[in-house]
Amino acid sequence: CAIGRYQDSTGAAACVDCLKGMFAEEEGMEVCAECPLGTYQDVRASGACINCDPGQYAPDNSYYCTDCAAGRVDTDEDPSTPCAACEPGSIAIAGQTACVNCAAGERMIDTEPPECQTCASGYYAPEMSTTCTACAKGRYDNDATAATPCVVCSTGTYSGEAAFACVDCPHGY
Repeated sequence: CAIGRYQDSTGAAACVDCLKGMFAEEEGMEVCAECPLGTYQDVRASGACINCDPGQYAPDNSYYCTDCAAGRVDTDEDPSTPCAACEPGSIAIAGQTACVNCAAGERMIDTEPPECQTCASGYYAPEMSTTCTACAKGRYDNDATAATPCVVCSTGTYSGEAAFACVDCPHGY
């Protein structure tokens, strides 16, 4: 039998095409081999499998490659290994090889796909955050950006939680 075909019955006249996801790399094969991890074959009667691209993976016997899902990446660019989850506070769209950190002032929200969302005034978030933290009592967001830490109110002023300004203390305090 030709490459990409096999014959498992002695004395048979006809050869059989290897199925998608399988191959026969030599003439005269008695069986077809499964495409190994990280490879695929999308046509019948093939003599070889095709490597998946970075950002994709394929299990054994595949006839197509699958993009890494949103929030998961091909960290080692080896399509035979499973895609890895991004660290908390970082995101990736489908088919990526690297996660992107949420910037200071943003938090990762667990949507499909995960995304970075800007925190409101009166809150703070360092890079790679999963939560926005309210400015504590006695501190405030002096520049209306959540990328910078909250600052302490000056002497004679106070604030409640999540404040973006301090107010003068009442007379006598």
